[in-house]
Amino acid sequence: MNNTQVFKFNNVIFPAGPAYRPLSDFQVKNPFSDLPYIEGLVGAYFPTSQNSNPLNNHANLSVPLLRIGSPAINDSYAQCSDGNYFDTQLMMTEDATMIALTANPSASQGDWIISNYSGSNSEGSDSLVATENNGAQVYSLLNGEVISNTIATASGLVSVAGRFNASSAEISYYDPTTGTVQKGVADGSRSFKSTKSLLIGQRQGMTGNGTAKVSVVLIYNQRLTDENLLSVMTYLRKIFIPQHNITV
Repeated sequence: MNNTQVFKFNNVIFPAGPAYRPLSDFQVKNPFSDLPYIEGLVGAYFPTSQNSNPLNNHANLSVPLLRIGSPAINDSYAQCSDGNYFDTQLMMTEDATMIALTANPSASQGDWIISNYSGSNSEGSDSLVATENNGAQVYSLLNGEVISNTIATASGLVSVAGRFNASSAEISYYDPTTGTVQKGVADGSRSFKSTKSLLIGQRQGMTGNGTAKVSVVLIYNQRLTDENLLSVMTYLRKIFIPQHNITV
């Protein structure tokens, strides 16, 4: 250790010794420390250069993101593309909620924000997608068929969510003008079992994934109530964005 420090006590100067860094330098700062609802939270990601380690899973540091390829990371978001994404190492559960803070795509192609879809309908899969023309979609397998539900959103940075249970897949969007959550629901018998982990910015083994700009991803192993969903999405929009000066 190169740094040294001299100590003086009762006018006696002690020989120089190693200077140790403060404990705070080794502690992982959690950007979600004031998240209003954490029960069932299994994934909490802020993959930006503001984070000491953009791969940290602040819900469980022992299961970090795996960085595949070279997603571009800046101080507001990580931009993914075909072959450049993150693997959460998390499997989908029957009751689940995905929440993301992301940019709506400007290109004609949708951006796959969170997905475990591999192109096969023989295995359960679920996805949250940002679409062109200021929209967001949720994809799921209902009755063995891939279904989707779309909801209109504002342009720019948006807070979107997908909620899932045994009989429905729901897409939600936080409307900053009214301070409410708008949603669309698709009902049916949902197939959720999958051996594929959830990816951020990609589908399993597929191209045409867009270029998702992802600031935050939260994954819960439960279907949040309307009240809890509103509290989390309001927090992201009104507290988290200005707190971290996120822009797209």
